[in-house]
Amino acid sequence: MKFAFPRFMKRFTNCFMQSTAVIFLMAVSSLSQSVALAGEASMHEVTGKAAITDDVSPDRARRLALEDALYQAAMQGGAAIDGFSAMDASTILSEEMVLRPTADILDYTIIEEKQEGNHFLVNIQAVTGMADPTACEAGLVRHFTVVAPRIHVSPAAPAWAARQADKLMQHVLKTLPARANAKYELATDTPFDATRRQRTDQSFDYRVLTTAPNIAPGDYVLQLALTLDAMTAETNLMQEEILRATLQVEVFTGQGFTPVFTSKTSEFVHSQPDYFIKTLNQVMRAPRPVFDAAMVASLAGFVDTELGQFLCQALNAKITVEQGRPQVPLGQRHGLATSHLAIVNKSDSPFRVLRISKLSDAHATLSPLNPMLDLSVLDGQHVRFLEAK
Repeated sequence: MKFAFPRFMKRFTNCFMQSTAVIFLMAVSSLSQSVALAGEASMHEVTGKAAITDDVSPDRARRLALEDALYQAAMQGGAAIDGFSAMDASTILSEEMVLRPTADILDYTIIEEKQEGNHFLVNIQAVTGMADPTACEAGLVRHFTVVAPRIHVSPAAPAWAARQADKLMQHVLKTLPARANAKYELATDTPFDATRRQRTDQSFDYRVLTTAPNIAPGDYVLQLALTLDAMTAETNLMQEEILRATLQVEVFTGQGFTPVFTSKTSEFVHSQPDYFIKTLNQVMRAPRPVFDAAMVASLAGFVDTELGQFLCQALNAKITVEQGRPQVPLGQRHGLATSHLAIVNKSDSPFRVLRISKLSDAHATLSPLNPMLDLSVLDGQHVRFLEAK
């Protein structure tokens, strides 16, 4: 009996720990889900604080205090807990929990900076939540290379459809939205294959070197795709062909040529009806259908709206650490200034803030506000940029 009791207790302990772990994960999941639903923008005023020591200068303490203030503001916009247990032979060795913000910092203003004794204080006002496309600003610029559109016409479509498709795409490309934060380089006679670009280095691609445009890593590729499908609708006395035109907007990043935005819509064109009575066909013959002005304007407006949504997203890029220096392929031509801060806030990485230490036309070198940070952890991380107002 004296040996049965420990075995029973061990089984009980295992069950208890498993149940506790399940309850903990459910609680974490519940917290994350409840916070995720809160997507409204809100304003917070917070104060960051950092100590000045023999190893921490006032300037360094100021940067640490600003990072602390931004972190607090993001936390007030929403938080999530990520946790796990380190176990060995069914024994819990340690509990690890990471508290991270779930809200985005949309904008911030430094209200006051001051030194009080051995501490530096930075008071900011920050807006957190989801970006409002109607209130986006044009300070940061996207550069697009507009490549040849992809057009696919179903074999079942009438012969006139292919000619009309070319005219439709020409009109849409001519009416690309003119915005202060969008620059276009037209290469509409150049086909684009994202898979090929992903496989090969542009500097060694003969086609890119001779005919295709060289797309900078910080720029984007814009491609439109039009698909025409034929459908048939029948009634008692009539059979009618309906043409469905599906227009897709695709944006690829020049840094790896991965798709970063896609959206599509459809419009319908009613073709010439075919009556089952020959006399009616002769009397009711209608002119050859075309893509009318209203439909063309609708598709052009769709492109304008969707690109507007993309342009209102925060400008971001992937960090590469070269010779111990974190860099991004964005610079002055993209609207960056040394007053911008780079924010890392992803579900799989801690909240970090970096400043621009060196800026050129197409590149920026970043430095973390916390100089003790191991720079290698930044390699491959995506950052977005904010500017103090």
